[in-house]
Amino acid sequence: TVIENAHKLRNANPLSHASSQLLDSNDTSKDLCKSIKALSKLIYGYIDKHKEQA
Repeated sequence: TVIENAHKLRNANPLSHASSQLLDSNDTSKDLCKSIKALSKLIYGYIDKHKEQA
């Protein structure tokens, strides 16, 4: 899936690991997943809205 691939890409990037140490939140993965889901909802909502107008 897209999320699994994004997770693999993030884990393969040493800068992501280094910078993640600077974050205050212990729930970074949960926060990231929530953000991805929210963004997906916005994207699909936009697509659906414009399908109706076409």
